[in-house]
Amino acid sequence: MSRSLAVRTACYDIGARKWIPALLQATGAPRLPVVVPAGATIGTLVKGPLTRSGAATTATRLVAGGHDHPVAASVSLRVDPTAIVDSLGTAELIYAETAGPVAPRPGIVRSVPIVGDGEALLKVFELTATLAPLKSLLGGLLALPRIPGAPDPAAVILPGGIGKDVLAARLDTADAEGRLVLARRVLEGCAVVAGRILNDILASGASDGPLFTTGGWSRSDALLQLRADVLDRTLHRLDEPELAAFGAALIAADGGTRGNGRSLRPAVETIVPDPHAARAYAPLRG
Repeated sequence: MSRSLAVRTACYDIGARKWIPALLQATGAPRLPVVVPAGATIGTLVKGPLTRSGAATTATRLVAGGHDHPVAASVSLRVDPTAIVDSLGTAELIYAETAGPVAPRPGIVRSVPIVGDGEALLKVFELTATLAPLKSLLGGLLALPRIPGAPDPAAVILPGGIGKDVLAARLDTADAEGRLVLARRVLEGCAVVAGRILNDILASGASDGPLFTTGGWSRSDALLQLRADVLDRTLHRLDEPELAAFGAALIAADGGTRGNGRSLRPAVETIVPDPHAARAYAPLRG
């Protein structure tokens, strides 16, 4: 079992890097496999459909992978070892790695880095569920340029501050422009939540490195510009649509180190905050 997946059982000691016998006994866990770091070779392929197809041979190594979000984040960490990664998928997960033990703030989850020693910090926010009432608008909204006019921070709607039924009712009664403004405010609120998570991760011991963004939502230029403005941080986006698969391939190629695969990295785009909008959002950042 990969180390980053063993952590997710809640029966694995992150600091000691071993199972916790008392918890295994309490949960009635079966005999568990050996825990290995990502990139460890665990054997070679046996004869079967893959060898018959010609896609692989019996000399092809089988290599341990890991938790998909950290595996995808490992690509950004090849670009900059101090990177913080904001994965914008079905859930939003903010991830960072540290060189040693940490004291996480409430709500921040401890884990292990995909590669190397130290610890990892992460927190999840249910982004897509929060945006569900806006589903009919988002396809058009995310393709739009910046909505004209200065942002109104006092009117930002934070997730949890308005129920989905209330939001749906407001969307039904608003005109076209009103629906776009309401949708924008919810997106602003989600960015504020991300900023608070980021602050908690930094307060827990992570280095304040560059912020990389990945995942399906990160493909929207308009959304990333909005988030850069709210956070007043430059965002970095890797030009690679399948980062988890790409990260796993690089980990396998390197054999569990950040070695030769370092040169095999996608291009990086940057999204710089607009100074005027960033100043307007300053009260929300505290």
